[in-house]
Amino acid sequence: MSPVDIPCSFNLGNTGIITPRWMSFEGNNDRFAIAGPESAKVYATKNEGYKQAILARRSDNQKKPVMNSEQMLRDWLLGNKLNVTKREDVRAWALLRVRADRSIEQKDVGEINTMFPQLALQTTSLPQLALQIGIGT
Repeated sequence: MSPVDIPCSFNLGNTGIITPRWMSFEGNNDRFAIAGPESAKVYATKNEGYKQAILARRSDNQKKPVMNSEQMLRDWLLGNKLNVTKREDVRAWALLRVRADRSIEQKDVGEINTMFPQLALQTTSLPQLALQIGIGT
């Protein structure tokens, strides 16, 4: 696979990576990231980091707290010495999970409303949401 250059206003450098702040569950949101070249390679191998974390927990005789994928991603990125930034943006509503019936995952609506109360999302219907925030359908 060859790299794709996407114009970006973030000055990430080789080891910079940005993940959304929302749905990070005491780690890093693992749905997507904006990354520099080297950090993109690390992010692309996050499953290896998950595997290492799970095997380390199993082999350790001490009881460690259960980690979710967001926490394992955080440890993987930081363990690879990446410059991780969590970014909050009112446009995060664009990242809501849309289901096959055009409904929006209720948990996402609640999370967005908690982080951005000014949006006051009141629906899980994608067409209604589009009208509410003024983007049409």
